[in-house]
Amino acid sequence: MMKELIKIDISKIGGKEINSVNARDLWKFLESNRSFNNWITKRIADYRFEDGKDFTTYLFKNASGRPLREYIITIDVAKELAMVENNDMGKEARQYFIDCEKRLLELNQQWQIYRANGKIVRKELIETIQAFIELAKDQGSTAAHYYYHNFTTLIQKSLFHFPSLSKINKNLRDTLDYEQLAFLTTAEVLIKRELEQLIEEKESYKLSYQIVKKKMDEITKLLKQQFPKYLTDNEIKQLLPKKYLKSV
Repeated sequence: MMKELIKIDISKIGGKEINSVNARDLWKFLESNRSFNNWITKRIADYRFEDGKDFTTYLFKNASGRPLREYIITIDVAKELAMVENNDMGKEARQYFIDCEKRLLELNQQWQIYRANGKIVRKELIETIQAFIELAKDQGSTAAHYYYHNFTTLIQKSLFHFPSLSKINKNLRDTLDYEQLAFLTTAEVLIKRELEQLIEEKESYKLSYQIVKKKMDEITKLLKQQFPKYLTDNEIKQLLPKKYLKSV
């Protein structure tokens, strides 16, 4: 696993969310002899970096209450600043950013694969739930159409503690990383198989739902051992609209 030398975040620069670095963190790593303000302002002037394109800034107060300006720079700018520092720390930082970009590209490719597979699995699960709904109707259910929502919410809530899918951004899956997508897709495959077997056996729809609910608990415990990285409560709060945070 790659050691984190300088933290890379996603920030909005020029209206786009891109990988970025806090210039102060880079300055500390480079061990520059100049003060941060002198160092960053001179670099910006010398290399004609543009605000809103190459970097963005914001003010914050330090522990003593003094206002300071932070500079958030793109990875390309960070690589250039590391290179022109012309010392061993600069060389190490530049190579670190290059390696990070390669790793991020690999992760993005993995994400695309998991996202595509997830769409296929999700479509098949929806078809299976629809077959279950038809079975429930045949058995006399007058509210069978709610089972689509119930099964979906069951999966989301069990895995990620979400209170209700209707309260979550419709593009939720696009916010998950490839490990979380794999976590979710695996659970949906297992639930689909369980449902198909219950439908084939023409089991009572009420009992079937309880069986699936219990199975989901077992699956969740199993998957959390294999996929330790899943959404934390803080990550959930960032995804949900503020008016729903009380229900998390």
